[in-house]
Amino acid sequence: MWYGNGGIGFGSMMGAMGIMGFVMILFFGILIFAVVFGVRMFTRTERGYSDGNSSHDSGRALHIVKERYAKGEISRDEYDRLRDELKD
Repeated sequence: MWYGNGGIGFGSMMGAMGIMGFVMILFFGILIFAVVFGVRMFTRTERGYSDGNSSHDSGRALHIVKERYAKGEISRDEYDRLRDELKD
């Protein structure tokens, strides 16, 4: 009965499977794109992009100054000067 008038022919089954395969690839493509886009949106400030939040930028800069002082790259006077400038 597979190839009779009331059944589904081989050609129409292959067409339906092709459409389902395309829809599945499209679905997973959109899902992967959404995940990548979401991760990039939430981590963009970590890569050095500015989101306009100056307090966040100055907080990060102060953290860098503290690290440089801890490594001995800058003196105590320079550390104090930079810290005061960044807190303003």
